[in-house]
Order: sequence, then C-alpha cells, then structure tokens
Amino acid sequence: MKRKMSPYIYLIPSFLLLVVFYYYSVVYAFELSLTDTVLGLKGQFIGLGNYKKLFTDPVFAQSIKNLAKFACADFVKALTFPLIAAELLFFVRREKYSNVLKRLLIFPMLVPGMVTMMIWYNMLDPNIGVVNQILEKIGLASWQHNWFFDPKTAIWSIIAIGFPFIAGLNFLIYHTALNTIPKEQIEAAELDGCTKLKTIRYIHVPTLIPYAGTVSTLALIGSLSNYANVLVTTKGGPGYSTYVPALIMYNNMNTDVGYAAAAGVFCFLLIMVVSTIIRATVNKLTGE
Repeated sequence: MKRKMSPYIYLIPSFLLLVVFYYYSVVYAFELSLTDTVLGLKGQFIGLGNYKKLFTDPVFAQSIKNLAKFACADFVKALTFPLIAAELLFFVRREKYSNVLKRLLIFPMLVPGMVTMMIWYNMLDPNIGVVNQILEKIGLASWQHNWFFDPKTAIWSIIAIGFPFIAGLNFLIYHTALNTIPKEQIEAAELDGCTKLKTIRYIHVPTLIPYAGTVSTLALIGSLSNYANVLVTTKGGPGYSTYVPALIMYNNMNTDVGYAAAAGVFCFLLIMVVSTIIRATVNKLTGE
C-alpha cells in the first residue's frame, strides 16, 4: 500500500500549488467577470452584463477577426517550417554535421522573445529600418512602407516576426519524433526502393501525427492568449486593425476589472474549445 500511495503523496505539493495559483485564479476571474468591479472599489453582481457589453463591442468584433488571422498563421507556421527543418536534418547521415546543424537550429531558443520582437520592430522601422534601406538599395524604393502603422500591412508585419519561423521547441518535438522511428524500418524501406518522399509519406507522417497535434495545440494556445507582440509593435493600432481580445483584457485590468475579467474568461474558454477539437481530431486520425 505504501509503494502504491507514494507517487500520489509526492504529487500533492504540485497540485496544491496549481490549485492556489491557477485553478483558484480561473474561478476568481469568472467571479469577477460577473461583477462591475473597478480598480479600488468593490463591485456589485451584474450577471452577464460584462459579456453582453463584450459581445456588442465593435472593437471586440474586430479583435476576433484579427485573432483568427493570427491563429491561422501561427498554426501554419508551427506545422510547416519546423517540420521541414526536422525532415531535412533527418536525412543528414553524418552525425558530426547533424549535431552541428541541430545546435544551430535550436540556438534561437536562447534569445528572449521580447528581444526578437524589438529587433523586428527596428528592422521594419520606416526611417532607420534595414528592410526599407534594402528596398532602396535594390531600386525598389516605391515598395518602402510604414509597415507597422499602415492598416493594410500592420497585421502581416506582426505575423512576419520570427521568420523563418523555425521555433526551437517545435523543431525539437518533430526531431525527437523522427528519432523514435526504428532505423531498421527506414533501412528496410530503402532496400525496397522507397524514395525519400515515400518514406516521409508512409513512415514519417503517421508517426508525426500525435506530435503535430501537440505542436499545433501549443501554437494555438500561445496565439489565442498572446498580446505581447501586438503591445510591443502597434499597441493594437493603427485604429483597431491589430487589436486582439487579450489586449482588451490588458488595457482594462487597471480600470474596469470586471470587463477585463470577462475578456480573460472568453480567451480561456476559447482555448479550451480549440484544444479539445485538436485533441479529438488527433485521436480520430491515430485511431485512439
């Protein structure tokens, strides 16, 4: 009995911390969202008033459209670029070169995300940015742009941050998945005349499906709850062309706390729904 109970006992401190700092916070946020609480004053219960205000706010409607663009872009970036890098590395046979390339691919993980965003912000600066300078040097001065402050290009400029989008964590997940495939299976396929493309299609892809589900879930969770890249670059502008729901929460949390909590609860529920759909899809594809 002692041996059976030991793992559960060791997990108790972790669950206690989760309850205090995460689960209670979610419940408290939901409670706040049902009140008209403002900073420094105790609010009164108003039911779904904040949610009604949220869903009738034209800024919120615009933020949902922007969020859909960010989420789709992050989903595609997470599923493609790191996977391509992992596949290319898989077919590098010499271990010495493979290890060097792997280190180079995961090196960007060491750079803080805020630093990356600031670098891109300066690169796309209309006055001193290297992008506009390069366009001028190669005779394309007409293409120069105020990238972050034009409603037509602002959201795409934010999406472009991090190019070529080989996120270190996603790359490592795919790389680890490919290394779980038995070498004998790959060698047998090669002896049977299986090309590299067929190896990817019939051996790699079925193995990668659960890992792709994890990567896409992490990418969408990060995208649906993220506002840092918008805050650093455009602050939601110009106008509301890059506003996202999480930014509504951030901008109101020091004034209209109840309304900010409603925006936060919406983001939480949206993440729960999207994560459930992805997990169900992965289970269906893998037959679990």
